[in-house]
Amino acid sequence: HGVDPRAVLDYVTGFSKINNRERFEPDIWEGEAQFERVHRPSATADRRRIDYLYPDPTPDPAMRARYLEQLDAILDLAESRRIQVVVMKMPVPAKFHSLLPNETAFDEAVVGLLASRQVPFQDFSLSMDEQRFYFDTDHLNRTGLTEFFDRHLKESLTSEYGG
Repeated sequence: HGVDPRAVLDYVTGFSKINNRERFEPDIWEGEAQFERVHRPSATADRRRIDYLYPDPTPDPAMRARYLEQLDAILDLAESRRIQVVVMKMPVPAKFHSLLPNETAFDEAVVGLLASRQVPFQDFSLSMDEQRFYFDTDHLNRTGLTEFFDRHLKESLTSEYGG
């Protein structure tokens, strides 16, 4: 069907996958370049991001139940392997946080599940409101991540696990 016989041979042997000339190049996340930037606040960008993340802002009890079941299954797996778990809610700018639909009800459901499993929960969602810490509407940039580690994560990790 017009396929070069060498292509068939390559497919069968896997030669090009084994001898991929890019195999020694650094594995760099495509968003790495953005990790250094500082996001300029924009109500439009915030709204678009919320619309993307929550196309239907009306809470779906079945969907929430599914998410909680998946979290519970992850906790079961961790427990079966004797892995200590601490659930943390990462920081986001206050303006973005205020747009999250039904966040209080979702938090209550998650906290209830975690409490029943005696899993610690730490909410850092409103702990770092300065825009200089974000590279987009809701993700920490390198400066923000470093600051988050220094302000909160280092102490949390060492206190939870005896440092």
